Amino acid sequence: MIQRLIFYVAIVITLSSCYVTHPRYSTIDEVMQLELGMHLDSANAILQTGPYDLLERTDTSTVYRYKYRLTNVRRVPHAQKRNSGMETDGRFRDLYLSVNLDNELIVIKTNEEPVNTEVEKKKVDVLAIVNIVSDFIVVTLPTLLVYLSIN
Repeated sequence: MIQRLIFYVAIVITLSSCYVTHPRYSTIDEVMQLELGMHLDSANAILQTGPYDLLERTDTSTVYRYKYRLTNVRRVPHAQKRNSGMETDGRFRDLYLSVNLDNELIVIKTNEEPVNTEVEKKKVDVLAIVNIVSDFIVVTLPTLLVYLSIN
């Protein structure tokens, strides 16, 4: 009976998972391969997508918007090292490609992100609490259980 209930709950959880849609996007590695003077079709082939939006068209140029995604590095709190971790998808950024009348790239531009140089200090340090609890579970609790089992 319990096994059936667990089976049905697992099926319901599996079938009710979230479905998230993202815009068509490229990666930073693909963006870094773009070069001025390149034809727009070659740029689209490198980015593996077409323009996301048309921003401006003048007598001499056209500006297209693309989306690309940054790469973040996530670290496990107990094993934080400066350049180690697991790469994960980061935020989306806008890429603007301007082309001339011959569809050759004349400007490659992205939005600047505001840089926050201030470090906020939280009143409650969650990481310190997690470390204390994990140390208690790993060290103190087994010692206490051994002591109680001897007595």
